[in-house]
Amino acid sequence: MMQIKYIVSYICMLQVIYRHITGTLAAKVSINQNITGLVGNKDTHLTCFFIKEKSEEFLSVEIIAKNITENFEDGKRPIAIFEPERTAKLHPTGEYLLGRVTLTNITYTSTNATLNFHVLKGTDEKDYMCKYYYKDKLRAFSIAKSKDTRILVKVPVSDVHINSQPNQRQYDSKTDNITLICKASGDPEPKYKWFKENNINTIISGTNRYVIEDVTQNNGGSYICEAYNSINNVNYTQSNSVEIDIADERLLPATKSESLTIFTVHASYVIPVICAVVIVVICFAVRKCSCKREKRNEQDVSVIYSEINKHTQLKYRMTKNQETSLQHTYNVQKDTVDGADKVSRDPTLKYNMITGKLEV
Repeated sequence: MMQIKYIVSYICMLQVIYRHITGTLAAKVSINQNITGLVGNKDTHLTCFFIKEKSEEFLSVEIIAKNITENFEDGKRPIAIFEPERTAKLHPTGEYLLGRVTLTNITYTSTNATLNFHVLKGTDEKDYMCKYYYKDKLRAFSIAKSKDTRILVKVPVSDVHINSQPNQRQYDSKTDNITLICKASGDPEPKYKWFKENNINTIISGTNRYVIEDVTQNNGGSYICEAYNSINNVNYTQSNSVEIDIADERLLPATKSESLTIFTVHASYVIPVICAVVIVVICFAVRKCSCKREKRNEQDVSVIYSEINKHTQLKYRMTKNQETSLQHTYNVQKDTVDGADKVSRDPTLKYNMITGKLEV
């Protein structure tokens, strides 16, 4: 009996040591598995489930998170802590979740602890694990761990864009081909379908690329790209379209060589006309200039005749004035001589040489 008692004690001791080293379950602990949520979803949650034995003392539950490329054995700290009869809280390492999650409070009789996401983000795509802290019936501190789980954050298809190569507003039959490339964002990676606007029931391509090899006016029009992905058996689709204008070659603007040919042909008709017009204008200008010159000469002759006439009249007046002046001088001299002669004959008059006057 004593040997059996020692054997049982030895086995219990080994169990305690094993729990401390490996963290295996004395109480059952688990976490919900296969979690897939959409960006922005409000119904994603992490729940730790645990069942403790009556002889065990429940201490706390923690949720641990790690990046997908990391290991849990690297001393990862918890993001959330649940303690019986206390308010559940985020650990400083889980503060990036502030405002986006709520935590459920637990009691000593609780069997689960939940972290609810109100706004799921791409950064929440991580691996998670629950840790259950307790004291066993021997009052030894123990840790039980759940299997890890992963939250996959999925993104419905969005932002569908279409590029055309070559990128032109209008095409003609001289273009070798037109390649249409469709690109959309989403997780899982979107798939694609191509349709022609006038025949949306026929898929013309099942990839993100469609090539218009026969560039004719009949193949112009609107091309539709539909991108889609599936998340939790729900299909998400989004589409976009592009208008391809393939014009009639006769209506397109001429090329440089064609323009040069047209210009040469037109020039052969236009240049002679322009030359004739220039010659007529030059002749008209010469005639007009000649008329002006003749008129100017006539005006110059009239001016010369007028000047000569004025000069002749002036000379005539000067001659008359000179004759008048000479006659007056002669008359004065004659009167003076006559007066002197009269004075000389009059014995009663004497001429005063000082005053220049006659005196009686």
